[in-house]
Amino acid sequence: MEYIESKIQLYSNETGWKSKDLLPTDNNDVTSSGIAVISTVRSSDSGVLKSELGDIESKNGTTPSINVIQFHGFFGFLQAVFIRPLIGAECSNSLLSFQWLSRFDCTCLFLSKILGFGLVAGGAFIKLPQILKIISQESALGVSFSSYAMETGAYIAGVAYNVRKGNSFFTYGEHAFMAFANCVVVALMFHYSNRQKDLVSVGVSTLLLTISLFSRFIISDTLLLIFQWIALLIGAASKIPQIHSNWTHKSCGHLSAMTVGLQTIGSLARCFTTAIEVKDTVIFVTYFVAAGLNGTVLYQIRRYWGRRRKTKSLLD
Repeated sequence: MEYIESKIQLYSNETGWKSKDLLPTDNNDVTSSGIAVISTVRSSDSGVLKSELGDIESKNGTTPSINVIQFHGFFGFLQAVFIRPLIGAECSNSLLSFQWLSRFDCTCLFLSKILGFGLVAGGAFIKLPQILKIISQESALGVSFSSYAMETGAYIAGVAYNVRKGNSFFTYGEHAFMAFANCVVVALMFHYSNRQKDLVSVGVSTLLLTISLFSRFIISDTLLLIFQWIALLIGAASKIPQIHSNWTHKSCGHLSAMTVGLQTIGSLARCFTTAIEVKDTVIFVTYFVAAGLNGTVLYQIRRYWGRRRKTKSLLD
């Protein structure tokens, strides 16, 4: 596949920038080799056209046009349905033209988008092994209530912050699923400890917290930013009771290694997607700290594997 430089050229006349088709056909149809056809879109930069052809300055102040390759066949399907809506026309051309290193920014953006989709999809199931393990054992032995309570609060605050900042759902969406799953885990902890009345109190408190964080009438954007920094500290502190409990008992009880492992990988992946797409220091630090603490719990599970606890539950 040839690059765009060999197919088009730009020139200026009295009416502005024009494109000249260099394909061997006159009707912009697909050539016999099945390469591509040319279409034209407007550039957002009215002063300078920046493309694979180089920097071309506008001589008459008009908005230049940039030519975009229209791929056909399987690549055309990928471009129209998947890649162009995901990363835009310019980056889709570079990606499908195999300019992965020369346009490394587009490559990183594409990887970030794919990771985002995967993380959100995985977030719906990441806590499932932990839930199933508690149900099968009819016990939440080794699962720290204080850790889950603080982690859930941090997740809710993070989701509210991203929603009100207008960030794409695929840069944080798994936390919404994980917050819901955490509520299920906490409910099971109360259920198997025969403390249903306390469960109602915790549920009402969680609902009021959620409504407050999402409402600008109750919590302003400035105050929400402060809450997000607090959520960072809470998220870090949420792992301390679990880490301390594991170390004290020299056992991780019924903690799911799969769940903790996936959380560790997910936090590291979110560091990458945040750096590429969101570029928010608060969010990046949140994921970075979470990756370190989840990694610590994962190490403890590996070290204390097979050891049993004597106590019934951390709620007792």
